[in-house]
Amino acid sequence: MDEVDEIINQSKKRLLLPPSSYTDFRVNKELDKQSLGLYHTDHSQIVNLLGETSYFKNFGSGRKFGVYSLANMVVGHNIYLSKDQADKSIVGSGEFKGWGMEDSFLGSNLIANSNFIIPILSTGVYHINHPPRSGTEEKRQKEFEKNLKQLEETLSKNHFNNQCNYYGL
Repeated sequence: MDEVDEIINQSKKRLLLPPSSYTDFRVNKELDKQSLGLYHTDHSQIVNLLGETSYFKNFGSGRKFGVYSLANMVVGHNIYLSKDQADKSIVGSGEFKGWGMEDSFLGSNLIANSNFIIPILSTGVYHINHPPRSGTEEKRQKEFEKNLKQLEETLSKNHFNNQCNYYGL
């Protein structure tokens, strides 16, 4: 049995509590020098992305908050988009290996294709916490850094690079 399947089976045996929006990184997130994102921070801070950006209305146009840009607000496990936009926006996502940047790549493509990123707080998603699939947190960090470089290279090659720069990547 796959390790992920075992985690799912164990979680089914426990009582699942309703999701809490307060644990969503877009509501409140404490950042420090080790925080992963498109940018680095040199000091600890708490960001409230929804509040500080007026629910993403004041995001984009090159703005960043902490380590995040608007494209980081796309989280692939809870997203609604048309099949047409999915077909346009997912092309090239197979270039990422391991952990990180697939959702930001999708977000940058969606933005470049004139889509809006709108938070819908009335939805919820269960996420099963699991150990890093890479084996260790250190390997996960290295995968993230490699994929961040891949994201920058991929965006610089694509025709929508100027639009992505405008929107915050």
